[in-house]
Amino acid sequence: VRTLSSAKRVARELVFRLQELSPRELELFVSGSRDDQNHLLWVAVCRRYRLIAEFALEVVRERFLSLGAPLELADFDAFYFRKADWHDELDELKPVTRKKLRQVLFGMMRDAGVINDQGAISPVMLSPEVRDAIAGTRPDDLRLFPMFETDLARRA
Repeated sequence: VRTLSSAKRVARELVFRLQELSPRELELFVSGSRDDQNHLLWVAVCRRYRLIAEFALEVVRERFLSLGAPLELADFDAFYFRKADWHDELDELKPVTRKKLRQVLFGMMRDAGVINDQGAISPVMLSPEVRDAIAGTRPDDLRLFPMFETDLARRA
């Protein structure tokens, strides 16, 4: 970041996201691998922002389970406009804000290993510790990652 106000905004957002994690998840965030940290940050952002969680479940997960084509920016746009029909606050966002949201979301999905650089959805292999921590806090949050049902049911 280049300015103090940007640094404050980024720090505040990070604190908000980390507050979404349980004490066990926070311990793993501090002590875990880079992949563990990225997976936990993905869970945190999905918990913080319902729109992102719904995209993960309704678009990414469904596309993964159906072995569909890679994600494209247009997939987010279609999802967004469907949601805007039900949520007036989404209609109020400027196009540049929507595009920035889309850009940041795709970057977060790449960081979390949910998609690769070409937009292909990648099955995520959570470490046993992270998987158990998420399952112990909110089991349904495992569905935020591209996994098959058999992998969701499997205990480490």
